[in-house]
Amino acid sequence: MTLDGSKPNAKKWQNAELWELSLYNNKWPVCGQRMVWCMVGTKMVYCCTPFLHQKFKMRRKEWNEMTGKERYHTDEDKKIYREKREKIWADAEEHRKLVAAGVKVKSTRRRKRRTLKTF
Repeated sequence: MTLDGSKPNAKKWQNAELWELSLYNNKWPVCGQRMVWCMVGTKMVYCCTPFLHQKFKMRRKEWNEMTGKERYHTDEDKKIYREKREKIWADAEEHRKLVAAGVKVKSTRRRKRRTLKTF
């Protein structure tokens, strides 16, 4: 197991591409918004997480129906992804500090009141 985020060392994974996937299904061993090394075949899609190298596969039909996926195949794409994530974390940290200092109050969700419609 390597902790550098690189592809698995096996020869099979030499042509793998880096994808950001929304994995919200109990079928797969990981969940959430993940960066995953993927090899898209004709019938199956083979996936591997970068750091822990958890491997799993899904049918091509499931892959095609998945809406939350984005390919990161160039260094520029990877740089944009890192900058986007750093901005999200920085904004969250700033908001957390303001809430802790008492300057900003946590927002509470409010439900809209339903009105009865008469016809």
